[in-house]
Amino acid sequence: MIDLRLLGPVEVLIDGAPPPSALLRPMNLALFLYLARSGRRTREQLIGLMWPDKPQSAASRSLNVALSELRQYLGAGVIETLSDQVAPRELKGSTAKR
Repeated sequence: MIDLRLLGPVEVLIDGAPPPSALLRPMNLALFLYLARSGRRTREQLIGLMWPDKPQSAASRSLNVALSELRQYLGAGVIETLSDQVAPRELKGSTAKR
């Protein structure tokens, strides 16, 4: 289970434990949080949002690397890609108690 805590400092837990540091790279975390919040997006939308200053081919590679790393650390079923669409799967919101 993936637990996102967004009140206060951003905290991500996977099955109750801190995730690997690669998952917490700013672009990986930003991409994951954006998808979790906004749902299905096209690759072009994600590239324009996350890597607007990179050439298209480099930005596309960066997106592929980020998606690969998210799948590696979160599981293959968490991020779904269909044609040019990218969408989160198996994400459930919860209420944080502090």
